[in-house]
Amino acid sequence: MFLPKKTKKREREALLEAYKRKMIEKYVNNEIIDLAIICSSLMPSADKAREILHKILNICGPKSKREFKVYLVEKIDGFKVFIQIPDSKTAYGLTKRERQLYGVEGEITCDFNVWFLEGENPEELILPTHDFMFNWYDKLRKNIAKGLLFTMVEALIRKRINPSNIVKTFLSGKVSKEILYEAEKFLTTLKWIVLQEDVNYKPPRYMGSKYTLAAYALLEMGFTQQEIRRLIRF
Repeated sequence: MFLPKKTKKREREALLEAYKRKMIEKYVNNEIIDLAIICSSLMPSADKAREILHKILNICGPKSKREFKVYLVEKIDGFKVFIQIPDSKTAYGLTKRERQLYGVEGEITCDFNVWFLEGENPEELILPTHDFMFNWYDKLRKNIAKGLLFTMVEALIRKRINPSNIVKTFLSGKVSKEILYEAEKFLTTLKWIVLQEDVNYKPPRYMGSKYTLAAYALLEMGFTQQEIRRLIRF
C-alpha cells in the first residue's frame, strides 16, 4: 500500500522517538555496552566495513527480528557517540559469503542509527541527520581556513584516517582548543555516518560513503542542501 510522504515521515519520527525512549532507559539502567576503546581506533575500508562491524557489533540479521542494542562507540571527554540497533534498511550488495557468514535466510538488514550525547542528560540525545551534519559543517568551516574542513572530510572518507589523527595533522596549533574539540566531535560523528553508508550500500557494487563525500564536495562548492538532495539520494 502506498503511503504519502507526510505519513511516512510521521511514522519515522514516531519510530525514532520510541528508539530514543528505549535508549534513555538503557542509559539510566547502565545497560549500554561500552566498546569505545575498540571502536574508536577503527576506520575500515568501505568494502570491509560491513563484515568488520558485524564481527564486533553483530549488526546484521533478519529484518524486523534483531535484538534492540545500544553500543557506546566513541568517547571524547564529555561527548559520546552511540550506535543503536536495529533500524530497517535492507543491506545492499550482499555476497554469498556474507549470507553464509550471517547465517540468515531471506531479507537481511545490517542498518543502525547513529546518536550522540554531550553531557550526562540522556534526554538530550541527538540523532544527527544529514541536514544536521550539513549545518554543523557550515558553522564549523567559518572558523577554519578555507577548504581545510573539506580536506579533512576527504581524509576521513577517502583515506580512512581516524578523526583524532586528522585533527592533529591538519589543525593542531592553527586554531583554538574549542575549535579543535568541535572539529573532532564533528568528524567523529561523521565517521559513524560514513560507516553506516558503507554498511547499507556496500562497495564496489554500490557507492557507499562516496555519496557522503560527493554531498560535502557540493556543499563546499556553494550548493544548497535542497539542491544537493535533488542530485544525490541518501
